[in-house]
Amino acid sequence: MNMIEREQWLRLLHSRLSGDDALITRMNEQIKLLDRANYPLESELEDEGAPLTPVERLVALGQSEGKGFDPNVSIAALRIMERAYEAAAIDLGARLLADMLIGQESEHKLHKRWGDWFGAGAYWQQLVRREWHDIATRATALIKEWADSEGAKQIEGADAALTKLVEGIRELRVEDVIPTSLLDDAESECNHFDNDW
Repeated sequence: MNMIEREQWLRLLHSRLSGDDALITRMNEQIKLLDRANYPLESELEDEGAPLTPVERLVALGQSEGKGFDPNVSIAALRIMERAYEAAAIDLGARLLADMLIGQESEHKLHKRWGDWFGAGAYWQQLVRREWHDIATRATALIKEWADSEGAKQIEGADAALTKLVEGIRELRVEDVIPTSLLDDAESECNHFDNDW
């Protein structure tokens, strides 16, 4: 992802999906609370009666400051991040799939783009597999946009060819598009995950 895309995903995290204008503020409060519990000041540790574990310190901080740890804030933040990652996987996967089908870049370069993306974290391959239907659907929309921009409507038979292409895209599987070597490498790295995420 380039910087523009990162800013777009941050906007997505901060506003559209939260439904809670104060969530970012509450997340920051929770982060500070967890930081103080995990990394107390030396002066706080000098007291013989000071809590010894991070959990004990977290409880003590909550009691003294009136702000306890709220797991609901973390759960909300994780859910927003999950949605943002899903949206990113659909968007980036669809662009790569469309680029492969349009064929304006070499197959080697496109395979490298998949590999670089999967190399950024094993979860990307899991997300691509999980969101494949939406990736293919979005890719068909991108290909239609590209065909329109190239003047396909002016070519006789282009609509029928495009319809056939779209039907074929919907039948593609992940393994039909992404080199097996990339899937195997990414899959072996993420075998330690027990769930879909």
